[in-house]
Amino acid sequence: MNAMFTRLIDDAALFPPAEEPMHIAVSGHHDRSMGRHGWVLGRFLCTGSRLAELQQSLDTDERMELGLILADRADAMIAMEVADDDLHFDLTAVELGPRFGDPTHLTETVTIPVYCEVDRDSGLDDQLDRIAAARAEAKLRTGGVVAEAFPPVDEVAAFITACVQRGIGFKCTAGLHNAIAHRDPDTGFDHFGFLNIILATHAAHTDTEVADALRMRDPARVKKEIVAISETDTDLVRESFHGFGSCSFSDPLDDLIGLGLVAEDRGP
Repeated sequence: MNAMFTRLIDDAALFPPAEEPMHIAVSGHHDRSMGRHGWVLGRFLCTGSRLAELQQSLDTDERMELGLILADRADAMIAMEVADDDLHFDLTAVELGPRFGDPTHLTETVTIPVYCEVDRDSGLDDQLDRIAAARAEAKLRTGGVVAEAFPPVDEVAAFITACVQRGIGFKCTAGLHNAIAHRDPDTGFDHFGFLNIILATHAAHTDTEVADALRMRDPARVKKEIVAISETDTDLVRESFHGFGSCSFSDPLDDLIGLGLVAEDRGP
């Protein structure tokens, strides 16, 4: 079961709604990575525009696995060179905003994953065809601080299905603080659960109903379905669904522990 959750959660503490100050986010990431559940933690996410600030926040001998987020081409190559040359960083992924444009020049020059966020206002199939042609990966925004940031179930189901059909790896960002789909009592927003994304990815690989997996809200049923995924299918799921960015590490981890899917007092 641990293989399903290894390096599942990228650290997006700098981003809304948490928006932690840089020094707090860096310190917190270090503590989380060294903790007993550090194996669940993925990269530290930072925009190219804040890379210099990040450098100044690191200790002389500190090294960090970095996911670099680039909004446009203007600072792309400079930020990439800085991140790649600075010994503080182990640059393991680049994420491009939906307005970035053709990623081919990056995918042809780097050996790390390049994730292209899809523009929800443009045709999905055409975008994914271009991503596949560029040998890049895909990224979907699954929430935010306004209702319009949350895509409908059928849209997410179509994205997951299309990625699996094309053999494109993908990650998600925003709105996935919790394991199981639910309605937030404070905002009224319907959130996806990251376990639902896992089940939906499995459904896409097994030709079962992807949208039904996204709508599942009963914790006992979700846990039963997760536990039933075989080791072979776990590998298939994680080859497709690479993980998600979350500004909270404790919320999704606490859900996994609460469901008994991750042990509270030990590592993998």
